[in-house]
Amino acid sequence: MFGASVDTLNMYMEFSHGDLFKVWSLQGEQANVWLSASYSLQTYNPVRLWFEGVVGSSFFGDIAIDDVNLAFGPCPADVSIRNKNANCFWF
Repeated sequence: MFGASVDTLNMYMEFSHGDLFKVWSLQGEQANVWLSASYSLQTYNPVRLWFEGVVGSSFFGDIAIDDVNLAFGPCPADVSIRNKNANCFWF
């Protein structure tokens, strides 16, 4: 997320009934470097993940997503969850 006109990167979960829920968001210019993020899905139901890049008022900005991983197991230590002993999907 680099440039004067970068707005927002959103991630949504879609369950089988079709409703989208925004579960993660990052806003504004983040410098010209690759960053990592993680989010605990904590669901056993089938879901789809949607990524949305929102542009600003001009074309001076870039948003890129690379190397998305999904894993099942103990959540990483930096992920906030209610049950610290729970297994979860995370990326």
